[in-house]
Amino acid sequence: MMFDYGIDTYKSLTKVVKLKFNSELKDSGIELQGIYSMKNLVTEKEFYLLEVNGKQIRFANQKSFVVLFSDFLKSNIKELKNRYNYLLNRTTDEFSDDIGIEMEYKQADYYSMKQTELLKKMIEFNNKM
Repeated sequence: MMFDYGIDTYKSLTKVVKLKFNSELKDSGIELQGIYSMKNLVTEKEFYLLEVNGKQIRFANQKSFVVLFSDFLKSNIKELKNRYNYLLNRTTDEFSDDIGIEMEYKQADYYSMKQTELLKKMIEFNNKM
């Protein structure tokens, strides 16, 4: 299943961080679920909270977004590769859904490839800052 990656959240995010990565994000298995502007009432510091794939990334500016989103991608890619290897090497029996397993490991491999492309884009952004 390809995620609707959260186009409205993406549009709001690009206004905040002034970066575009739509083509790399599309069909990558990453779902942007929400973005919030927050303020620490004690220190008066403002920051943003991005919900992505059930996790939260808190950032204050473009630079911190790129660094923290890159860390998220590295972790996610590692999980996808582990899942891919597990599914590929899994022993099957007559009750196994071989087609379902094959679809799942191909999806994990595809998402890993797309997220690696997105990570490369984030590294490019970081190098230009």
